[in-house]
Amino acid sequence: MNSLQKKLPEMALRLGLGCTFLYSGLDLIRHPTGWYWAVWPLPAAIQNLMNATIGIDQYLKDLKKTEKEIFADFTAQAGKRAKAALISRQVAAENNIKIDKKELDAEIELIKTHYGNDPKINENLQRPEVINTVAATVQNRKVMEFLKNRILGSSK
Repeated sequence: MNSLQKKLPEMALRLGLGCTFLYSGLDLIRHPTGWYWAVWPLPAAIQNLMNATIGIDQYLKDLKKTEKEIFADFTAQAGKRAKAALISRQVAAENNIKIDKKELDAEIELIKTHYGNDPKINENLQRPEVINTVAATVQNRKVMEFLKNRILGSSK
């Protein structure tokens, strides 16, 4: 019983994160234009879908998949992403890997430059959830660099 009580919060967190990723994946397919701020350069088929030049039916036909198969793909991917995010956060916490405001600001400026200072992109980059996503991306990059140096030895 004691072991179950210890595992229950972790299982609830994993399930919650998995459901979040699953919902995000499905919502991306159903409402692609609502996610353009979070999705950087994509394959042409998805860009065409987002630009509404093809419909969801044509997109599924091009992929040669059914909606259920796409759902299954996103489910598997969501689990992997949730596990990777949890591991990355744990490695960052255990090794005091953090990003500072300067690093975050530099990444945001890089994104703005990449998109030609598009006003819509700049507006979205003010939103807290977008800033958090960018911060997580930078932190994940730092975790990967830390792990690479730890495994292969420091390149410095």
